[in-house]
Amino acid sequence: MRRILLPAAILLGLAGLAADGPAPPPGPWSAGCAAIAGALEKSHRLKLEAREGVFEFWHDRRRGCRLAFSKPTAELGEGAAPDESLRGMLAGQGWQGDPRHSADGPGTTVFGLRKGDVLCIVSAGVDAGIDDDGEFQVSDVYDFEATCAATDEPRREPEPPR
Repeated sequence: MRRILLPAAILLGLAGLAADGPAPPPGPWSAGCAAIAGALEKSHRLKLEAREGVFEFWHDRRRGCRLAFSKPTAELGEGAAPDESLRGMLAGQGWQGDPRHSADGPGTTVFGLRKGDVLCIVSAGVDAGIDDDGEFQVSDVYDFEATCAATDEPRREPEPPR
């Protein structure tokens, strides 16, 4: 597995510079990682950790790509959290939310974004919960992870209301 820390704008441009020869050709999932990296760089000037390989992907193992970062919440600035801005920015590029891959908890969210046969699962937020003393605790670190892979699962249109 290859690890590269790059600004999002050149995220995929240097993929062929591995010391052991050229990298394999990018898979269809690369479009998902490039879209997410570009959107987060534009909205929050974030540098992301990019990896390609085989990952646990929604109850399966698939070849794809993963983007991740952790940052103190105080450094995120005012405005929408990165995951919130991401949804809107990618919707403008033709990505659609996939409600089959969605969950929210105290301080965190998981959601799927789909375009064609590429599905990206995004997990983001701050850990929060009740400690042993019954006090509500919130982390001061925002964690973000997105994994994209090609998927052959059928894309069903939502059923119309009855």
